[in-house]
Amino acid sequence: MTDPLADLPPDDPRLELLDRYLTELQEGRAPSRDELLRRHPELAPLVATLDALERLALPHATDDKLTVLDPPNGVIPAAGPVSVEIGPGRAFGSYELLEEIGRGGMGVVFKARQRGLNRVVALKMILASHLATPDHVARFQREARAAAKVTHTNVVAVFDVGEVEGQHYFVMEYVPGPTLADRLRDGPLDPTEAARLLAKLARAVAHVHAQNIVHRDLKPANVLVAADGTPKIADFGLARALDDSDGSTRTGVILGTPAYMAPEQAAGQMRKVGPHSDVYSLGAILYELLTGRPPFRSESALHAILQVLENDPEPPRTHRPDVPPKLELIVLKCLEKDPARRYASAKDLADDLEHYLEGEAISARPDTFWESAQRWFRRDPILVTRILGLVLGALVLQVNYQARTDIDPAYHLTVMLVLAGWLVATLLCKRWLRVDPDDVGGADAARLTWTGLDVVGMTWIILLTRSEGGPLVVAYALIIVLSGLWFRVHLVWITTALCEAAYGIVILNVLWQTDQIPSRHWVVTCMVLLALVGAVVAWQVQRIQFLTRRWLER
Repeated sequence: MTDPLADLPPDDPRLELLDRYLTELQEGRAPSRDELLRRHPELAPLVATLDALERLALPHATDDKLTVLDPPNGVIPAAGPVSVEIGPGRAFGSYELLEEIGRGGMGVVFKARQRGLNRVVALKMILASHLATPDHVARFQREARAAAKVTHTNVVAVFDVGEVEGQHYFVMEYVPGPTLADRLRDGPLDPTEAARLLAKLARAVAHVHAQNIVHRDLKPANVLVAADGTPKIADFGLARALDDSDGSTRTGVILGTPAYMAPEQAAGQMRKVGPHSDVYSLGAILYELLTGRPPFRSESALHAILQVLENDPEPPRTHRPDVPPKLELIVLKCLEKDPARRYASAKDLADDLEHYLEGEAISARPDTFWESAQRWFRRDPILVTRILGLVLGALVLQVNYQARTDIDPAYHLTVMLVLAGWLVATLLCKRWLRVDPDDVGGADAARLTWTGLDVVGMTWIILLTRSEGGPLVVAYALIIVLSGLWFRVHLVWITTALCEAAYGIVILNVLWQTDQIPSRHWVVTCMVLLALVGAVVAWQVQRIQFLTRRWLER
């Protein structure tokens, strides 16, 4: 089998599309495979390769029967060899498998009929039991035990746990409705409906916590919606007991879905993950119910994790102005970086949502001015850094103008107008980035334009102030560093080239005007240092991208 992935250059746009699809698949919001190929037929050979690799990695399925392969060296069987035939229409213990309804990284879920009680259930089993390590089996059994301990209207019930000829399984309530993620594909919910639904989920999560269990993977894809509209929490695959001391939770291991995980969870500090982390995830779900998008959305899991760790989400009313202010305060309190600033429990969150629905006062309060400023900086450091730099530069120039009498007013006005135009261009580029965050090509064009305008603005200021031999040249290096915050290697190199060219234009202009240039050693040193800064930033971004593909998104 030829591998079309092997011959593709690293910057092939199809790889970015495929990478983004896999990230969305992990987050439970990806389109179907057929829909993906309809939108992007050029991905067909790559998708076919992924399918082939998946078939090689998993047991071969032929004629609706699971054919067991011999385990490779070094893999410890979970139990004895699996001899039971698995597939739709097959008998599995006291159950009849009807159809496959779900598949994840470790388990597969079948719609099944329990013959003794003649009821339809959902039966989950380890995807490849003969290849499962003891750790996989222990995790599967922890999921079954955790789900079985919870009895609540808004949690999928567990009926049976067992093993059939070496194949571990557990049986759950069958919920025929779609997931909340499926429902959100039609757009956000009415704010009142969203608050009512989230209040039910918060009550259910409070009950889960009362059983000494933390879910750790709450997201719309793990909430099933019954025919009568009742939401039901499912998938306890990452759940753990609060008194877990068996070493199953290791610091440094990132578990969960980036768009919905709390900062402490995104940092891999799993020992610090607790009920407050589930409260954060509930807030992320409510954010998406109101706006139609998660709090953080990015083309890569790494960037999403960095946003969770460092940035504050934009207020829901930024995306949907009709969201009630009180409901926005509830969402933002759930999404606080500091766990101590969130709701103390899922019960408190449910109480506040019910108070909001009943028109009563809520406990969430607006930020102070200083808190709002901090939140703004964390929300968009790239924009804030540029705005603060331009404003500070304008203040310095104004103070200098007021203190001196030899500065031409027309000259001063020209410099201030350039700074003002630069500021307006910055705000317009930021708005361009917000228009359609799903348009990867458009977002890259906006970033490149933004960086180009920074270089033009800085060059214009240097030319006006005749600072070619002064400290303002350092701003070129700062522009290169800022371009690295977008995690695009090609953008860093383009920015570096633009800065080198711009500084060259500055030197040529001086030579044209005066026949004199600053010290040649100064010019050569600046050019070399700009190239070194670009190389270092590009290298670091490339390392981060490599780690993302090889570790976070594997």
